[in-house]
This record gives sequence, structure tokens and C-alpha cells, in this order.
Amino acid sequence: MSRVAQIRHRLVSLLLIGGLLVAAAMVYPRLIALLKPPAAVRHRRASPLFKLTGPESIALSDEAVTAIGFELATVEQAPAPEPLRLPGYLMVDPNSLVPIHSRFPGQVVRVGFTEDVNIRGQRIRRPLRFGDNIKERQLLAIVWSTDIGQKKSELVDALSKLALDKTILDSFEQAPGAIPRNKMEEARRNVEADKIQVNAAKRTLAAWQLSEYEINEVIKEASELRESGEQIAAAKTWSELQIVAPRNGVILEKNVNEGEVVDTNDNLFKVADLSTIQVLAYVYEEDLPVIETLKPQERRWLIDLKSDPNDKPREGMFSLIGSVIDQTMRTAPIVGWLENDDRKLRVNQFVTATVELPADPAMVKLPVSALIEEGSTVAVFVESDPAIHEVTRRVVAVTRRGEKMAFVRAIPNKEERDDDALPLRVGERVVISGVLQLDNELDILKSSPDDDNEDAE
Repeated sequence: MSRVAQIRHRLVSLLLIGGLLVAAAMVYPRLIALLKPPAAVRHRRASPLFKLTGPESIALSDEAVTAIGFELATVEQAPAPEPLRLPGYLMVDPNSLVPIHSRFPGQVVRVGFTEDVNIRGQRIRRPLRFGDNIKERQLLAIVWSTDIGQKKSELVDALSKLALDKTILDSFEQAPGAIPRNKMEEARRNVEADKIQVNAAKRTLAAWQLSEYEINEVIKEASELRESGEQIAAAKTWSELQIVAPRNGVILEKNVNEGEVVDTNDNLFKVADLSTIQVLAYVYEEDLPVIETLKPQERRWLIDLKSDPNDKPREGMFSLIGSVIDQTMRTAPIVGWLENDDRKLRVNQFVTATVELPADPAMVKLPVSALIEEGSTVAVFVESDPAIHEVTRRVVAVTRRGEKMAFVRAIPNKEERDDDALPLRVGERVVISGVLQLDNELDILKSSPDDDNEDAE
């Protein structure tokens, strides 16, 4: 390359470099302006509209209150949650259900009677049947059994032998010198043995649940038979067993008629007292913790009959909460009882059990608009000094929220305290309008404190 060409090339390069420097000088001020915070932001940091008064506190001027629509709401006690409505049905109280058996195998020769009114309005006597009300000690049936006749005969035999041996002993004692000593002792031993046999026969009848009255009747009848000299078989009721009602109640089952042969394992009747009736309801698995926290005196419910929408709910109590969850329905059984003195409740009726849940004193409520959510952390602005419109940001423990209201634990538990949650009490006032702007202003003030020299550049 010639020397002239080299000089020309250098001149062009210098001109290009100079042009770039001039362009850079023109762009630099605009670039610096873009990198600086907007004038509004620089003015906001220095403005008295908002003032940092503490680590998490900010005070608002009157102009700021108007500008952001500053509004407060009072924290209130959380109301009681919605009551639980549990499906269920009525049952016989197992404690009042008595199956009735014959104590001896035999043949039913008679079924008890009750009074009734026939289709013509006449009072009649008819055999007992399902659904009849009965009274304690009412005759239900009579069973003829050779076993009971045999046991009664054993008592009669023992009584007869005792009477005979006692007569012999009495005659010996009237002539003590004429009777050898060994004969006298033998007579005394016979009387003692007879007494033991009589007591054993009585205990056997008592063990077979014959009443004291029935046993005394056997003794009386045996005495009459001895005096009359008739055969024991002449007594018509000798082998009859009376089956009587053990309690007041209703016949729920009748499985016997006259002429049937029955065994000791056969259920002749089932009788239950329906003045108290059992309620079996079902609670969903997720509601169990609430039910279990109820104190014994709080475990009450109102029972409504599904078949009668106009019935008055009946008050009752429940005490048994089942330990097994149904795998299909995911429910657990709850058992309670109802008074049924008017006998209007019937076994197997469907019901709805309503359990009123008490308000949690450790829970407060506030509008959802007061919440500031940052990830898993929820905070609110609480009024700390109304004179200068000062509010303080506070992390709280939200337990659940609805469409309009949120529920907060007044005193956070240990896990919530570990996440910086603080108490929130009834009566405190929280900001419900402009909370996001307040939160932004607080962050700006905390990160960029006022600096009079900041805009001096």
C-alpha cells in the first residue's frame, strides 16, 4: 500500500472513532435518566404522605388516607360453625332387649292372653301377638315338662323322707332308755341327711330359676298330697312351668304357639322396653376431630324424623363414638339415646341428627380483604396509633377462609409461632382497603430510607 493510501485509511479511522464518541456523548444522559428511579418515586420517598415509624409500622398523612381510601374493620369473635347434620335411624336399646326361653324342654300347652277390641267394638280376650304391650310378671306361656316334674318330685321325695325320719327320731327321743345308742345316732344322721337333701332339691329348683313362691307351692302341694295319700301325678300343674314377662315392654318377636315342642335354646319371645330408644347416626371421617373435641355435657343432638317434616325435634345425647371407619362411606358410627315415653318413635325409622357445634373462643374473624398473602405467609395491617394513622404489619395464623370472611387463631400454636405468626385479639382494628399499596409503601420505606442528598446529582 502506498504512503498516501495509508494516510487516507488513518484519517477515515479517526473520523469513525470521533463519530462514535460524539454519539456516545449524546446518548449517555438519556441512558443515565433511564437507569435512575422515576421522579415520582424519588418524590414519594421524600414525601411526608407516608412515614416509617417502626420496623413494621407506617404512618399515613391525612392526604394519604384520602388518596388510598383508607378503611378499617374491627376484629370480631368467630361465630359457631355450621351444625353437623348426620343421617341415621332408630334402634332397640340392646340393654332393654330380653330374649325369653323355656328353662326346660317341653310342650307349650298355653299362650298368654290380653284384652283387645274386635271389629264390632266388643272387648275380647285373644292370645298374645307381635306388638302387644305387656307388664312385668304377666303370663306369656305355660310349658309342660317332665324335667320340672321330676325335679319337683325329688323335692317331694326329700320332704317325705325327712318327715318320716323325723317322726322316727321323735319317737326314739320319747323313750331314750329303751332305744340303743347306735340306733338313736343313726336316726339323727338320717334326719340331718334328709335336711341336706331337701336343701339340695330347693337349690336345684332355684338354680333353674323357679321363684320362691313356686318352690313354696311345691312344698305346700307335697304336704297336701302326703295328707291325702294321693299319687303325685294327680296334681294337674305338677309338670307345668309358667313363663312370665321379666319387665314392662313390647313383644318384638313371638315364635311359639300352643302345641309346639320347645327346647331351652329356642327364642319363644323377644321383649323390649321402648320407653328409651337408641339412635345410630353416621359422621364423616373429616368431621370426627370436631365431634371428639366436644365435652361430655356438649354431646347433645336434635333428632328429626325424615318421614315427618313437621315434627318437633327431640333432644337427646350421644356418648359412644365408633372406632371403625366404614371403608365405602368413610363414616364412623355415633350412638345415643332418646326418651320415648309417648311411644311415637318406632324402631328402624330414618332420622337426621343435628349436632350444634360451639364457637371456638380461640378463633377470631375479619374480612378477607384485610389479608396480604406472600407465599405461605399471611399478614394484616393492625392499627397501632389512631392519632397519626399508624398501622403495623403483623403475620397472623389463618385457619380457614370463606368468600367474605377469614378465620384466624387468636393465639397461634407453637408451629405457627415458629413461622412468625403473632396474636390477633377481638377488638383490634385492621386495614381492609388499600392494603397492597400500604404494603408496597412500607417495603419502599424500609429499603430506601429518606436521603436529602439522593437527588443532588
